[in-house]
Amino acid sequence: MISDMGYFFKLFQKECLIGILFTAQKIQISFTNVVAMENAEFGITANSILPGPTRSIS
Repeated sequence: MISDMGYFFKLFQKECLIGILFTAQKIQISFTNVVAMENAEFGITANSILPGPTRSIS
């Protein structure tokens, strides 16, 4: 099964590589934006609730 998947991947690797990279880049950009917003909101909550040393541990 693993060798079949490896053959399948090699067969379509060249044709799909550009599309995969382009899609992954768009996903990475949107994922980074979501994480940045969540971190900003969590940072505000953590600053108002937790003391400094506890925040730096987590």
